[in-house]
Amino acid sequence: MAHPAVQLEEKPDPLAELQKMSTTAGVASAQYVAINIASVVAMLFALASGLVFVTPLLLFVPVFGLVASFVALRQISNSAGTQSGRWLAIGAIVLCFGCASVKVGLTIYNQQRIHADEQKIGAVVEQFGNDVRDSKYAEAMRFYSPTGKAATKWTDVRDYWEAAKRAGGPIINMHWNGIEPSFAMSPQGDVRTATIIVIVKMGAGDQRVTMLLSQTNNDWVIDEFPIAGQ
Repeated sequence: MAHPAVQLEEKPDPLAELQKMSTTAGVASAQYVAINIASVVAMLFALASGLVFVTPLLLFVPVFGLVASFVALRQISNSAGTQSGRWLAIGAIVLCFGCASVKVGLTIYNQQRIHADEQKIGAVVEQFGNDVRDSKYAEAMRFYSPTGKAATKWTDVRDYWEAAKRAGGPIINMHWNGIEPSFAMSPQGDVRTATIIVIVKMGAGDQRVTMLLSQTNNDWVIDEFPIAGQ
């Protein structure tokens, strides 16, 4: 007896309608992005750049920081997105350049200020010396500060330099020895002072005498000359 053919119903594949996913799907989002080492080094130098205000000898710190920053930016640009740290490098550039610029600016300003002070001090010494040379002791007192005038009378100036002339011959001139003055603040902290060595050129030879000056209204005046004990 023949059996009728049984026709099997083909069931659909449940995975057939699923779209085939890319073998690279999710790779980009899971990819590790490293921080550029040079950018970290640059920021460390940037944070240490403030040391230039302690001593100018450390000016190399922000310079190295700038070099490391530009190296970092170049490496990051060539990394095809595999390195980060761009903003670290940019921040380091700002800090390093800022500290270096301020320090250099302050140094130039201070040097110009010292040069101007030295010119004024040199002029005071020369003019005072001319008055003493010409025995114009009362006129020479105009170069003394109120403190100097309170401690020294014009007769004291006369007696000292007349004795010096008798011992060493006539005074030819006086001039500052050219070595940078020793600048300081008064004990009260409100007056800038300078200590210098004055060369007194006399007939019998040169004498070196210490002079103490103070700054009043942007002018330099004598507080003590010669210093007590000389």
